[in-house]
Amino acid sequence: MLLEIQASNAKISPEEVLAALPDSVREKVRGKNAAVYCIGEEGTSRPREVGRSGNLTLRWPRAVIRRLAEAASGAKLFERHGKDNSHDGRKPLGEIVGSFTRLVGDKLQAIAVALMPEAREDLDVCSIEADVEASGDLVGDVAKVSGLALSSSRVDSPAFAGAQRLATLQCFEPGVDPDGNKKTGKPGEGEPHMPTFQEVKDFIRDHAVYPNQLFTIEDLKNDRVFGVTLTEGENAKKRVTELETENTNIKKQFADSVRATEVAAAKGRFEKLIPEGATDKQKQFYLKRFDPSKLEKLDDAALKAHLEAEAKEYAEHARLFGVEDPAQKHTPSTKTGDAGGDDPVEAALKETIGG
Repeated sequence: MLLEIQASNAKISPEEVLAALPDSVREKVRGKNAAVYCIGEEGTSRPREVGRSGNLTLRWPRAVIRRLAEAASGAKLFERHGKDNSHDGRKPLGEIVGSFTRLVGDKLQAIAVALMPEAREDLDVCSIEADVEASGDLVGDVAKVSGLALSSSRVDSPAFAGAQRLATLQCFEPGVDPDGNKKTGKPGEGEPHMPTFQEVKDFIRDHAVYPNQLFTIEDLKNDRVFGVTLTEGENAKKRVTELETENTNIKKQFADSVRATEVAAAKGRFEKLIPEGATDKQKQFYLKRFDPSKLEKLDDAALKAHLEAEAKEYAEHARLFGVEDPAQKHTPSTKTGDAGGDDPVEAALKETIGG
């Protein structure tokens, strides 16, 4: 999506600009005229999409404002927009040589420092020409900043709440070190010395200041480099947890499947362990009471132990009904009136197992 995004905010001091620029950029602007523009800020904008009429409403998160600042360096400056974002037939007024971000209130701003051979104080608002990636109204990335169009606030109204010229740096003179602004006069007099960005980094290292003392985890997640690593780490941790859960479920399913197979085969194995000399009633007693799902183990030793316990239980039932030897074959009673009576063991079994 090719956009023309106008932006016009609190001014910025030359000292703040100097502190934010690396030494290499400060060397480029030494002794030259440099203009400082706010080119975008966190929040909403109403840009014009190239090739379409009317304006869009886009939301710019903090991470994308950081990306905008990174992508702006090297972009050419032009007076107003052309028909599209190409440079054909447009005369460059200068070039962005450095950029950084700053927090104003609760909004992050992208600041661009541009070399302009000709001072044009009338060009007090700006509009980036950029290729951005957006999902709906949310900007996800800035692929490229192809140019920065400058104009006058009397002619154009900015789409951002404030994208304007913030300062003109004319404090650099050939042979003068920008850091050489020593205080003069009595203590307390003169402007305070603004530390350079390198001095700030050295201070942080020398005093063992850790990132967590300066930034929240959300700040680090918004970083274009470290944010990717943190997000990948979080995703990997979630995936490990998911895989552990899947592995536990698979192990349980496997154990349940093995158990079901053992239970299904247990009755046949148990029946084979019954001695050949056992009576039909004994076999019926053992098999009808056998429930493999209630046994903790179903190996041969466990089945044999269960059969021995059942044999004792069978004998106990027979004893309760007055039979001395439950394995002995009894004949029907010959008492008068008892002809055709049942064997006492068989009677006991009928009551016990419903035979």
